[in-house]
Amino acid sequence: MNRLLAMVAFSALATLLFVASFLLNGIESPLTWATIAAWAVADTALVATMVGQTRTNRRLAPQAAKGRPPGERRAAGELSEMIDLVMAQRSGDIATGTTVVLVATGPNKIAVIKALREALQTGLEEAKQLADTADRSPAVVAAGLGRAEAERLLRELHAAGATAEIQ
Repeated sequence: MNRLLAMVAFSALATLLFVASFLLNGIESPLTWATIAAWAVADTALVATMVGQTRTNRRLAPQAAKGRPPGERRAAGELSEMIDLVMAQRSGDIATGTTVVLVATGPNKIAVIKALREALQTGLEEAKQLADTADRSPAVVAAGLGRAEAERLLRELHAAGATAEIQ
């Protein structure tokens, strides 16, 4: 955490130096361009530090989650998954268009709700709302998944008796 705070301070200092150089010397000054380069390096280092901290937090999350309310654990997990998704999209590790759509819940709606809760790490109410929505019209279960993850989710929904598809 101290390293992250140091990187934020370094980035803020580089930003202030750029603004001061720009105001005093104008955009055509070599000093201004040097401060722009320092600013870019500082922000890149800040992002790298944030990614490293996120990976560390994700590794330590099971121990830290003990004793916390379920809503807080779920929110932390969702945030971590969103960060991983953005980082994977930026690095080109995943295709951004893989979406799992729940077309119908089928005859065993309770099993589908249980499968949704387990697969998506959501609460009972969120899973039930998603199943109810799918009974009226197709509902997006998850978007931006990797192909393997989407197929795993599709198998789980089919095993529960739901009709789902990958788009």
